[in-house]
Amino acid sequence: MEDLLYSFVVTDIASALIFVRRSTDALVYASLGLNKKQLLKIARNSFNQLSKKTEIHYNFKQIEVESDEDHVRKFEEIVQQFKLLLEGHKVSNLHYEYMFGTSLQHRIWDELVRIPHGRVSTYKEIAERLNIRNGSRAVGSGIGSNNIAVVIPCHRVVGSNGTLTGYKWSTSLKRKLLEREHVYSVDVKHDATKDTKISLMKYKYSA
Repeated sequence: MEDLLYSFVVTDIASALIFVRRSTDALVYASLGLNKKQLLKIARNSFNQLSKKTEIHYNFKQIEVESDEDHVRKFEEIVQQFKLLLEGHKVSNLHYEYMFGTSLQHRIWDELVRIPHGRVSTYKEIAERLNIRNGSRAVGSGIGSNNIAVVIPCHRVVGSNGTLTGYKWSTSLKRKLLEREHVYSVDVKHDATKDTKISLMKYKYSA
């Protein structure tokens, strides 16, 4: 049996459900939404499926009833860092680890983390950098399997034509996250030397 500490985090754009592995004090799951009961239900289903593969029972424990002050303190630090990410700030030392996913998906997620703050990349670019067969489709599937929202920044991946495409936690939320990270584009209708707020067709791409 393995204990997972969890709590809901309420922000101005979404509620988040966060899970931290008690044995390592690492963030292992983060989901976004508005309905807390639905978020918890989805999380239980995800960990139940994982349990079938690992043959480990995952025990959910609310951080509010955790008795070890050191675990509480580390959990609160992760919450504060996660909130900063949702607000569009850069965070470089948030402790997380993968409990889900295949080795290929881990490679894709690692590549997402390399996308600089305030930049985006495309499915095609990621596939080319990783030399993945089936290209964009395989990358899209890997991104859709991400269970650590914002920390693994799948919101920074857009279509080759600049469109937002889909997002596991809603396209409108993806747009808000990119706006908060100050993803700018040149508005060709105005002065080309001036940067303007996010456009659905023209992004500042990562190198």
